[in-house]
Amino acid sequence: MDYYITAAGDTLAALSTALRLSAVKIAEFNALSPGAPLGAGTKLRLIPADVPIDGAEGASTVDAAGVPLTYTAAPEDGTDGISYRFGLTVEQLDEANMVPAERHTQLRPYPQAGRTIQLQKHPVNPRSGTGNILYNMVGNPDYYWTVAGDSLDGIGYRVRRTRGRLLALNPGLAADAPIPPGTRLRLAPLDQAAVGAQGTFTADSQGLPETYTTAPGDTEDGVLERFNLGVQDLYRANPTAKPGPPASSTYLDARSGSWPRARP
Repeated sequence: MDYYITAAGDTLAALSTALRLSAVKIAEFNALSPGAPLGAGTKLRLIPADVPIDGAEGASTVDAAGVPLTYTAAPEDGTDGISYRFGLTVEQLDEANMVPAERHTQLRPYPQAGRTIQLQKHPVNPRSGTGNILYNMVGNPDYYWTVAGDSLDGIGYRVRRTRGRLLALNPGLAADAPIPPGTRLRLAPLDQAAVGAQGTFTADSQGLPETYTTAPGDTEDGVLERFNLGVQDLYRANPTAKPGPPASSTYLDARSGSWPRARP
């Protein structure tokens, strides 16, 4: 919520409790004196005034009601500054920008100068994104099964993959065409050879990769990206491995029972 319209009897103290925002901040955002009476029908900002601040010095776009929609990062920006300026948590920014939750610290785009950042989610069908997900052995999503009403945006918010990423991983999809229910979508390259991961792999009965045989030119980052893993996941599955190019045969998960399958 970015704005609030006051009703008769509202006070800063009561609004602070109801909105979970300190009375000091509400007063600051609206140039009010602490304890000042509030007239009915007053439009109050619940986020800082949309002006450059330290850590968020770029320009934003707003809708007709003044709600910020997008932000273009400036060179000295930081995630905390952008989060504070627009009254959003980092998790909300991640969701609006479909940043993969399993690798958000590596992929979070916000401080990159010139990057356009989404500040709001696009409207989607409530059913979109409610299909089943198949997670790999470390709890990262590998596949999604579509349902009626699905859209690229709805799926993207659920699995944290952008429209472009979903289209690249699933060549059978078209940007503006309906998505048939029951379609299995890749959420990582997996059976698609990728830069730095051109080798072959074995999979279990559900299609989840188990082992990987490297090819010349493979890199650790390439293998991690192709199979939707973090570096620690790879080393836990291969305790004798050393940092650097992956060995000729690399295990992609642990079947010892010490890693239960996450989130069915």
